[in-house]
Amino acid sequence: MLLQRTVVIGITPAFDEGVKLPASQASLYLRREYTRVIGEVGAIPLILSPDMPMEYILAHCDGIVISGGEDIPAEVYGGQELLTVPEPLERVMWERLLIDACEAAGKPVLGVCYGMQLLTLHYGGSLYQDIATEVEASIEHKGVPHDVRLTDDFLGLKKGHSYTVASRHHQAVATLPDTFALCATAPDGVIEAMAGGGMYGVQWHPESDATGATIYRAFVSVCSGVYKQG
Repeated sequence: MLLQRTVVIGITPAFDEGVKLPASQASLYLRREYTRVIGEVGAIPLILSPDMPMEYILAHCDGIVISGGEDIPAEVYGGQELLTVPEPLERVMWERLLIDACEAAGKPVLGVCYGMQLLTLHYGGSLYQDIATEVEASIEHKGVPHDVRLTDDFLGLKKGHSYTVASRHHQAVATLPDTFALCATAPDGVIEAMAGGGMYGVQWHPESDATGATIYRAFVSVCSGVYKQG
């Protein structure tokens, strides 16, 4: 069922500086799953760019999704350099400005995977740089579906329920920011969802699994002012 009011959801893409994609120039890219599920729940997806004025984004978007990506550069939070290609620093710095602008304007933000990790660091939390070496008895999180259990209601998902989710990460939230509440965990205790003050983080990829319609529909409702949670 479509919402009566059209809601526009801005989505930040991943960045590439000619390293990950078969091209010799900088690129922006996004899995179509994001735009498809947002469209299916009755909103208009708008792919954003740092070339757009911030005023334009805030004027045209009711909420923002920070999509997945590579690791956050270790220099952002004083971590150790890993043998991975991180997300370009330009993306991180732009999205941090966007988070601040959304908070000031009262625009909800949903961070997915990398996006949840960025929200965590932005608001003072910390990360595990590599789950396999830092979390005792960890399960596989990168490219393997696993269960999550809701410890609190989260964007339409109910406390106490378990869901099998699409997972594509090797880093995770170690400590939550003070302003966020824990909403879901994996069987090994890894934090999988959080919420606070109109900001939401989900470590899995709901746009790629059966939780997507529920989560994105609830987020669109939050952005329309209909649904209140977290």
